[in-house]
Amino acid sequence: MGLFDSLTQEHRDLLQKLQLLVAAEISEPEAFTHIFDNLLFHMEIEESILYPPLKLLPKTKQAVENAIKAHIAIRYLIKALFQNELKSKNLQKRVEIYLDSPAAQEAINELFQGKLEYSKVQNKIAYLQEAVKLHFSREEKELFSQARMALPVQEQQSLQEAMQQAIASRKEEQSV
Repeated sequence: MGLFDSLTQEHRDLLQKLQLLVAAEISEPEAFTHIFDNLLFHMEIEESILYPPLKLLPKTKQAVENAIKAHIAIRYLIKALFQNELKSKNLQKRVEIYLDSPAAQEAINELFQGKLEYSKVQNKIAYLQEAVKLHFSREEKELFSQARMALPVQEQQSLQEAMQQAIASRKEEQSV
């Protein structure tokens, strides 16, 4: 499986887990934290490994900038969801690191057009799920399709190896 196919599969897995939260089939706080931590880790890997070389290519630069804005907005929504309930310091740190950006409010408004009206936790999770689904769809249709053509196969393989190494390191850290 190639780099972009692997990322697309990871998107499907994350959306499936979010759907379980929306359907209230998962209710344990630890499960919530685990799912959101995985989503945030996925975004961090994209930002630290995938996006830098793609940002240098004229064909993918704008799509990368759009994806980064979407990541900022998703972090904002996760923070809003857990406003006073962020029990995991690691999760809290991952969310808040990116919200000091002056582009945060612009990104949120641009992606969601100011429609942040929700009250119940399930509604918040459903809203977050829709935002993630929209981001993944745009990323796959725009960024991944452009990157497949613009990025040499060898570089795609190198990026995939780096991402797999980051995932393996994380699993190792979590098992300690």
